[in-house]
Amino acid sequence: AAAATIDADADADANRDATAAAVPWADELPYLTLGPLKEKVGMFQEVVVFHRQSGTLLVTDLLVSVPSTPPAVVAANDKRALLFHARDSFLDEVADTPAARAEGWKKIALFSLFFQCSALDVASPPDGSLSGALSFFRSAFPRGVPPSSRALGWAGFWPFDWQPQWRAAFSRLRSG
Repeated sequence: AAAATIDADADADANRDATAAAVPWADELPYLTLGPLKEKVGMFQEVVVFHRQSGTLLVTDLLVSVPSTPPAVVAANDKRALLFHARDSFLDEVADTPAARAEGWKKIALFSLFFQCSALDVASPPDGSLSGALSFFRSAFPRGVPPSSRALGWAGFWPFDWQPQWRAAFSRLRSG
């Protein structure tokens, strides 16, 4: 039987041509993909990206692009999550506007991708002890939560306040 050969240059050209419209950075950062591959844990795809200018080769199986506005699936779901996170403090009143939803989305992205983001101020951070956990949960359910905040869900749970630098942190997240 004849040995199969892989023409990586032809594959790269086909990949680039097929995705140039969908991947706006493909000309600056040529890439190859392997997969999707089906494994016991599910589907995944390996990605290799080359930055010609710096000569950097990035090999990864996870690339994340975080938009500045909520994806349609998030916006169409329960808007309360976006409005809940749009607040800087549990005392804040928030109007349901596209700008408020976008702020909520940005904070959700920061919180989920950087669980201990420096833009968060945790009043009583847990220290690994039972008394530290109790202190954290007591502070996470503050007294005086306005009804409008309770209506957003989570029974008035508010374990942290957002600091003014959260916008700069989101900008760094988006631009790398």
